[in-house]
Amino acid sequence: MVRCTKCGTENSEDAQYCIQCGAALYPSRVRHEKHEAEERRICFGPAQRARYLWLLIGVGIILWGVLQLLEVYFNITLEVWPLVLIAIGIYIIYRVLSRPRRI
Repeated sequence: MVRCTKCGTENSEDAQYCIQCGAALYPSRVRHEKHEAEERRICFGPAQRARYLWLLIGVGIILWGVLQLLEVYFNITLEVWPLVLIAIGIYIIYRVLSRPRRI
């Protein structure tokens, strides 16, 4: 049995929180797990954002292929670097606007 340090209630060995007052029975472990989760979120970010990066890379590859076809079959030459810079700028703006604001 584990005794709650806040109210003194006896709890079962596998309990994480007190059945009487709801206090964490192992506060350092709970705090450590929350800290690790927050650290992972800050370092790696949600996987959803990585999808947008890969989507941008895929669109860039398709655009490059279309430009190559235009040059080979129709003898039309277009500069690709301005389009790449525009795509990078749009991605940067998206990332800045999608971040949660900290107060």
